[in-house]
Amino acid sequence: MSRLTPIALTVARAKRAGVASTTDPPADLGATEVALPVAVMPKRDVNAAMEVLAPFVRETAQRIHGRYFALKRQTAQDFVQMAPALIWSRIEHFADWYYQELPAEVRAEGARDGGKDFFAAWCYRELNFRYLDFGRAAKAEPKAQALGDAPDVADHRAPIDQPSVYDFALSPEQADALKGWDPLDGVILFCLAGHWSQVPPAVWEAWLDELGLGGPFPPAEFVDAPRPKKRLRLAEALHVSRDVIFQRWHRLKKKYLA
Repeated sequence: MSRLTPIALTVARAKRAGVASTTDPPADLGATEVALPVAVMPKRDVNAAMEVLAPFVRETAQRIHGRYFALKRQTAQDFVQMAPALIWSRIEHFADWYYQELPAEVRAEGARDGGKDFFAAWCYRELNFRYLDFGRAAKAEPKAQALGDAPDVADHRAPIDQPSVYDFALSPEQADALKGWDPLDGVILFCLAGHWSQVPPAVWEAWLDELGLGGPFPPAEFVDAPRPKKRLRLAEALHVSRDVIFQRWHRLKKKYLA
């Protein structure tokens, strides 16, 4: 079996074990397969396992972009950088696909040395769908409308415990328009601006669900962090790189808070 497939199965089952106890694989496992433990893994172990998968996931995302070239350069970079987060949001479904859709004899064949890398196949399929979603979203993206009339008054000399330097209030029309936002854009912008409470609860919950995040969000580690550490803590909570946070935050800040 490919070394990535058992790692991905471990992550998938560990993630699901945190929200449900019905994670045992079907009883028809092939003789060469070993059922993975369902105990909840420590967060650091899950993160470490995802770090092993992340380079391959990003490489797969780059291959998909190389096939289509349907995204602008910045959007394509965002897609590649956040690909591990996209896979994390769906990783439990890899176990479903592996155990329920693949026949036992196929799994047994893949478990032999040099067998098929099932995670690679599943990862490519998932990212291919999401890449096409990115392309459709980019084409349908409306022209930006500023959030409120206040300018961007960021000041690195301001006290680090100040809640937010972005002063705006959403109108009912603006709040309703958030339904069409990209979830990652919305979470990054409103968390770093300190105004996530302005997002309608139904929209916020839909964003978190799309990203595979549980509530409450943002977590205490982000809320209690000093301002210079906010982006780092948010990147950790979203399972994306700091580059994704940096690039999206500055793009969104210029687009909506200027």
